[in-house]
Amino acid sequence: MSSRRRNKEKHLLAGVFGYSSERVFNMERSVEEDVRRLLLTTDDNSRNSAYEKGYEKLHAFFQENRKMLPEQEFLYEPLTDRALSFKRTICKIVGKNKKVLEVGCGDGILSLAIALQGNNVIGADISDLCVSIADMNRQKLNLKPENVHFLQMSASKINFADKTFDFVISHDLLEHLHPSDALLHLSEVHRVLKVGGIYICVTPNRYLGFSIPAHLKEYTYHELGELMETFGFSNFRSTLLFHGFALNCIVPVTIKLPLEQVFRKFTNMYFIPTTLWNLLGLGYIFIICSKM
Repeated sequence: MSSRRRNKEKHLLAGVFGYSSERVFNMERSVEEDVRRLLLTTDDNSRNSAYEKGYEKLHAFFQENRKMLPEQEFLYEPLTDRALSFKRTICKIVGKNKKVLEVGCGDGILSLAIALQGNNVIGADISDLCVSIADMNRQKLNLKPENVHFLQMSASKINFADKTFDFVISHDLLEHLHPSDALLHLSEVHRVLKVGGIYICVTPNRYLGFSIPAHLKEYTYHELGELMETFGFSNFRSTLLFHGFALNCIVPVTIKLPLEQVFRKFTNMYFIPTTLWNLLGLGYIFIICSKM
């Protein structure tokens, strides 16, 4: 890894997760490498239990070493008004009175934000620790289980009937899946969506250049769009700018494809700041697609 990329990763982790030393940074990388090896060397039939084991280990590390609230009620981000408002673009797309499934819900912040605006939400995660923390967050917001419910579930085997949900969302999930399981996940998402239902997928863009060990495979807009098409998704859209911005609009994803290639070319020639990638909504892939 280049020193520039390594420094960029360290800066991100220090700012977001509160890491204060090189030692803790290296410790997380070691744990993530262990999880990566476990998932890449486990056979298909045993991988769900490997995800559970690996991510319980990683989340236990997070709890012990990340800068947290006194109650340690979050793993990735605290339950704050700012965290909830940062989900506004997805919430605006979902609207109200919808049945929503979030796969890989983590702390449950996105599921809770969607539930707060009048939707019926199920948040699922492979990690029991995540599920318990998400449910604590639900109780802090005085939301009833019939409004938002959290459960343990695999991303590659969604335990719901066909055509159950109006929306399925995976945010920072796909990159953590073994490539074989990513295919199963997309197939399962298509199955449980109602006809006309919408899948929202948010995942890091491979061209941005982060090399996080727990990311088993990252994608580009072009790669992921083609992959989704093979499972019957269509009408691909995205946000014009970074999806955390309040002022945003939805555009055809075809607008992002040439931008992605231009940025890739110039990144290879010159240093383009991560901020600029993110500003134009390229640092993270944000795809909205439909089941027709």
